[in-house]
Amino acid sequence: MTTSGPTAASDAPPEGRVVLLGASNLALGISTVAGIARQVVPGPVEFLVAMGHGRSYVARTTVLSRELPSLAECGLWEALSVDRKTPTWALVTDVGNDLFYEFPVDEILRSVEAVLARLCAAEARISLTLLPPTGSQGATWRHQLLRRLFFSRCRLGMDELFRRAEALEAGLQLLGKRYSTAVVAPRAEWYGFDPIHIRITRWRGAWREILSEWSTSEKKFRAPFFHPLRWWRLNSRVPLERKILGIEQRQAQPSWVGPDGTAFSFF
Repeated sequence: MTTSGPTAASDAPPEGRVVLLGASNLALGISTVAGIARQVVPGPVEFLVAMGHGRSYVARTTVLSRELPSLAECGLWEALSVDRKTPTWALVTDVGNDLFYEFPVDEILRSVEAVLARLCAAEARISLTLLPPTGSQGATWRHQLLRRLFFSRCRLGMDELFRRAEALEAGLQLLGKRYSTAVVAPRAEWYGFDPIHIRITRWRGAWREILSEWSTSEKKFRAPFFHPLRWWRLNSRVPLERKILGIEQRQAQPSWVGPDGTAFSFF
């Protein structure tokens, strides 16, 4: 099944390229992240976005009726390799999802390293987030509740999940040093009852801090306020490939192009 093509707009070439990789936090904050990116790149931006609730760096995943390829092996990488001369910025986030899929820490780190290596080959300026803080032991029951709601097939005990989370964080720190990547530790105050997803009231400050290393100047970003229509526009786009109820869908990319030539491609 093939859906309709992209929106036509300006033929102006992009002045910068922004690569966004993540799962639910990125999908929730995408309009804020895109707004910050527009301040980094003065002109038209080429956005290459791979996101989605429950998305994995290691393997294809199915959430409800929707199936998407892994972040490490999706079509974004072919698109990224087309032009290596455009200045590039990148965000790698939501790595912790793969713990709930019970993938070994070493396997998760191999997939993340493959992502970082490709981004470095494109000379991208990268921001990598660590996992949300686990907090006190009193927060354990909230993690258990969220695990049952979003990752009901996970059979790992909370002690084992926290142990693997510590090992994954240590590995991400090492990868950050190896690939000269800015590593950002999320703050506890960004989260509320839900210990996994950043609160909407904290989106502006959180994403501004996470992406602060994208700028080479002293100027601070102005994170935009939440805009429901813009958020829906970006979350409703069909990616290059997916399956819905087992039926394959394919969409030519970019799937949306703005009047100034800014283009969004989803994978």
